[in-house]
Amino acid sequence: MRVALVGQAGVGKSTLVYTFSKFLERRGLTVAVANLDSTAKRLPYKPQVDARKDKEAGKKAVHLHAQFVLLDTPYDLESALYGNGQTELPKVCEVALIIADAHHVQEWEALDFFDRACVLASEALGVPVLGVLNKSDLAKGAKPRKAQALEAHDRAHSRSGALRVSAVTRDGFEELLEALQKE
Repeated sequence: MRVALVGQAGVGKSTLVYTFSKFLERRGLTVAVANLDSTAKRLPYKPQVDARKDKEAGKKAVHLHAQFVLLDTPYDLESALYGNGQTELPKVCEVALIIADAHHVQEWEALDFFDRACVLASEALGVPVLGVLNKSDLAKGAKPRKAQALEAHDRAHSRSGALRVSAVTRDGFEELLEALQKE
């Protein structure tokens, strides 16, 4: 399964790729990693395909063989959807994870908007999309307003909603794997 991680700079895509790949490997699954961001300065992992060294990285990522191929993209949601044809996500991935920083979520409405954006992204890209709130460990210790927004969102969207994970503590990885396996 080829999984693209999409989100703004700083939401923890690269760290999530690294720690989630190690999590998958510990469960006996084969994993390949592709860096599709030619501007990345440092990566916490060693990619099998790297856009910093190879302009054809996106095309080569399609040919990586593993149970999970994690694609670390330079795309935020807007450029993934409206990138003037520059994004080839539907060609290179089978599932997209839209990553947001849980620590910056302040209002229930923002969480609802995020859920709706994931639905629209799935329709636009033509692949299943899972919303993932990374850095959930930071949001837990956040101001009460943020914690209340997350709790209210969970109550309203207990049937689905965004997955909460922490690339640092690995919280939520079992749920993320389970959600991916359902796709």
